[in-house]
Amino acid sequence: LESVNGLCVTPVVARIKPPFDIHSDLTLCPREVEAAFAVPLEYFANDENVAECKEIDWKGSKFTMRTYYYTCSSSGREFKIWGLTAGIIHHVAQVAYGEHASSGTK
Repeated sequence: LESVNGLCVTPVVARIKPPFDIHSDLTLCPREVEAAFAVPLEYFANDENVAECKEIDWKGSKFTMRTYYYTCSSSGREFKIWGLTAGIIHHVAQVAYGEHASSGTK
């Protein structure tokens, strides 16, 4: 997958079964990752959770930029999920939930 800026990304999707603790089971590189947090995939299947959605025209191509805000239940911290990350996760939710992705229903 190539971003609009020419960055090549290989998304990896995995199902992680409990018990799994993000804070003790992951080692983050502080130069690259500020924090790790978990968001249920169904959150991205519900259009009501999209804080902002706009059509962007970039170098002659159009794409949709979505922005989500998610409050982590364990830390109470709000995270902004946008750009390429939001685009990839939105696509995964569409694949996982099929035609129901836009309404957020199962």
